[in-house]
Amino acid sequence: MIQDMHQSIEIIYLILSPFFKLFRHKKKKTCAFHPHRRYNLSSAFSLPSPPLPRWCSVPPSHTTGNSKKWRNFCAFLPATMATDFWTSTHYKQLLDQEDVDVVHSLDKERGITLEDFKLIKLHMTNYIVRLAQNVKVRQRVVATAVTYMRRAYTRRSMVEYDPRLVAPTCLYLASKAEESTVQARLLVFYIKKLYADEKYRYEIKEILEMEMKILEALNYYLVVFHPYRALSQLLQDAGMSDATQMIWGLINDTYKMDLILIYPPHLIALACIYVASMFKDKDNTSWFEQLRVDMNMVEKIATEILDFYDYHKTISEEKVNAAMLKLTMRM
Repeated sequence: MIQDMHQSIEIIYLILSPFFKLFRHKKKKTCAFHPHRRYNLSSAFSLPSPPLPRWCSVPPSHTTGNSKKWRNFCAFLPATMATDFWTSTHYKQLLDQEDVDVVHSLDKERGITLEDFKLIKLHMTNYIVRLAQNVKVRQRVVATAVTYMRRAYTRRSMVEYDPRLVAPTCLYLASKAEESTVQARLLVFYIKKLYADEKYRYEIKEILEMEMKILEALNYYLVVFHPYRALSQLLQDAGMSDATQMIWGLINDTYKMDLILIYPPHLIALACIYVASMFKDKDNTSWFEQLRVDMNMVEKIATEILDFYDYHKTISEEKVNAAMLKLTMRM
């Protein structure tokens, strides 16, 4: 019953989100990433400790023996991030790597391998980014769209759900979920402008039909938490403000992988800070230790990011085209 209630709330929110801005009273901006949310530090520490995720060491109690750095880390987050992630549908939908790296039987029949699967998802991520740049939406919308696309393909095959239609549909859906609605006809206009290939040229009706299929594939769970939230405060505390552009770029690149489906967003953000610290030759060991996070997991994520950059050097347009050719024509 609770699961059904969550689904109903998220569907209602999606439908009504374009109208919220019309009725929202003006408020003082208190968060660079989420102007509509306010900091509420007292509530962040008056609630029970969140359930322990399998990726983290036990955080200090909210009532006794708090580490100053841990308190600072939590204080950098809006109260909604500090408390809601652990009870959110995003947290409940996190997967193990082996559950993400699954090529569906219909795709296997077309000769699509795991490497092809990853290449197509990467290509569609770049497609979403390119399309988003033209319709001019925030990076958060792009990140949410990519998350929807990658999550959908853990449950549906690419043969059934053509990526060339799924990608713009996820951007359309994410724009509504993130209250930055883009009209479907505008997406269709830029798709036709950017791609001469007829395989990419879908119409408004097809996007709207696919939207309902994507919602079903996502089980109507639309809430996505991202590593961008409170990043500037974390960088300031770590003494890494001079590396803001580099770390922001690193986080953007993590969406070319499946990290957002596997790890909590705050660990991804910390892993990007860790990578930047290595490039800057800055020792932040004591800062990470005082945060009381699982450094083994942070280092594991950082290694995956660095491995991706090595892998990316080997990707050629011919490989991508060969993978895309294995897909069927329009369904």
